Amino acid sequence: MGDIWEESLVCTKCNKKTEKLVLNRDNFDIRVWKCKDCKKTWPHPLDDKKFSEWKDIKDQEFKVKIREVGNSAVVSLPSEIASFKELKMGEDAVWKFKSSNELILKFNSS
Repeated sequence: MGDIWEESLVCTKCNKKTEKLVLNRDNFDIRVWKCKDCKKTWPHPLDDKKFSEWKDIKDQEFKVKIREVGNSAVVSLPSEIASFKELKMGEDAVWKFKSSNELILKFNSS
C-alpha cells in the first residue's frame, strides 16, 4: 500500500487539481495539498497527526536524573520523546552545546 502523498487531490469546491507543498509550522514540516484558486489546504493525515503530537509535548519540561554507568554520565530519554521520534535502540544521536549550561540533542532519524 502506497502513501496517499503519491495521489492527486481535486478541490471539491473548484473542481481543479491541487498542488503539493510542504509548509513549515513551528519548525515542523507538513505536506499539504493546496488549491490555487480558493487557497484551501488539506494536510497529509500522517503529518497532521504527528504535528498534533508535537504540539502536545513541545513545551513540556521533562525532569530527568543524571546517572553514572561505568565511567560515563547517563541521562535517560523520556518515553514520550522516544515515542514521538520513533527511536530505535542503537540509533545514533549527537550532543552539541548551545550555551555553557544548555545542550542540544540531535537525532539522525526523521
